[in-house]
Amino acid sequence: MKLSITSQVGLAITAILSSTDAFPTKPVPQRQLLICSDSTTMPYGKTSLIQGWGFYMHNFFNLNITNLARGGRSTRSFINEGLWGSLVASIVPGEGTIVLIEMGHNDNGDPTTDTKFRATLPGIGHESVVVASNATGGTTERVYTFGHYLRKMISDVKHAGGVPILSGMVPIMSWNGGVLETDWAFADYEREVAEQEHVEYIDHTKYAVNRWQAFRSVNATAPYYPLDDFTHTSWPGAEINTEAFVTAVKCEKRSLFRQSQLAPYLNANASHIEYQC
Repeated sequence: MKLSITSQVGLAITAILSSTDAFPTKPVPQRQLLICSDSTTMPYGKTSLIQGWGFYMHNFFNLNITNLARGGRSTRSFINEGLWGSLVASIVPGEGTIVLIEMGHNDNGDPTTDTKFRATLPGIGHESVVVASNATGGTTERVYTFGHYLRKMISDVKHAGGVPILSGMVPIMSWNGGVLETDWAFADYEREVAEQEHVEYIDHTKYAVNRWQAFRSVNATAPYYPLDDFTHTSWPGAEINTEAFVTAVKCEKRSLFRQSQLAPYLNANASHIEYQC
């Protein structure tokens, strides 16, 4: 039977639409995660004795992860040195870039005597102090509380179209007999700021403490800290801290979020981490 012109045209269109090559679809971009942190998180080279926990994040999340952590930085110095501005410039508006902020190790100290220009005032209030410093281009610098700098970071991320998430810092191996220190002030400050600003807080501190507490002594954890500073981990030690972070994402339930905003991006490797909540 001879087909009409209309039928022939219809069949041709159907063939075109069914062809996988006719209308190639643009792949959906993988969601971006930027990490702002310090030496406990940053990536190190293959010959390094130490490694930061952020190095292993890509093993557990289906995210496009860029680890921008930098050793020796606090919230204050990360901002003053322009590292923060570069990070914010990397946020892609409209694509939900997540910015994970885990700071605190280098914020501790007295800004009036700190010659590294990184210490912040403790707490989350609005106090400030003027110190001699050329960190901001002048002869003096007004230094604020840890909470002040966190609030600035949160505001900057939101204004750039990103999603800020705060995370508690990994602990130093500070043991009292067989008990690892559980109270870390700067982790508490991060949680308090997150609550005030209505952003997610991941309790990395609690889950990392739980993981290391299972070793039961400073002697048992010592091999995981090759610099003998009980702060910077070996490669296996970094994996422990990464798995603690993943466990926090899997287990934590929050008042603002039914689950962590990172939970949907956990991959099969994350399900193989068998540590209790």
